[in-house]
Amino acid sequence: MRSVYALAVVYHKPECGCSSRPGRTRRSSPPPAAALGGAGAQAKLATGESLLAFARQHGLRIGTIAGLIQFRLINETTVHRIREGEVQTAFGSFRLHAFRDADDAHVHVALARGLIDPETPTLAAGLNVAVAVPTGAARAGVVVPEGAVVRWSGVRWVYRASGAGHFERVALADAQPVEGGLFVTTGLAAGEEIAVAGAAVLLSQELIDLGLAAPGGEE
Repeated sequence: MRSVYALAVVYHKPECGCSSRPGRTRRSSPPPAAALGGAGAQAKLATGESLLAFARQHGLRIGTIAGLIQFRLINETTVHRIREGEVQTAFGSFRLHAFRDADDAHVHVALARGLIDPETPTLAAGLNVAVAVPTGAARAGVVVPEGAVVRWSGVRWVYRASGAGHFERVALADAQPVEGGLFVTTGLAAGEEIAVAGAAVLLSQELIDLGLAAPGGEE
């Protein structure tokens, strides 16, 4: 009689097994195998076609890691709601939903405002939405319209009025995108006048005057 052995693959709950580590299995001692082997000096791990042949010979079922992952994704929920309630913010009242991901134990938060009807579309799948969340101390600054900004040499610039019919170029070193343009805290002050249109024309003329560009785009 020829004896065989089967070693089980160990499943570790904290890492959620194959769903978070699909390329590898965890090992115990002695090392496990998803296969059967013979006893004695000639014992070896059966893989591939030899494993399939052994399974057919003995009426055994074979499962794949990919199949196990698919089963878990269809039949198991890895994200669980852990808290829900109203929160007050500077922008009004929101419904807070907190979820914990069983795969990595991270907590995710969603804020909802108004009534969400499953039958009514809200945000389309894959849609990117810019969200600004105030953090830290308040900062004083100004919002510059996007149309007033010109980009040159990898830097954002605006043209500030410096006299009757004259403008000077000012770098926006700390510009942060916000609704309606760019928020800056240095370089510009509230009440200063800037060119909100035609900044590219001003830059082109300035480069011509500096000898960095030819009139009319000539080389």
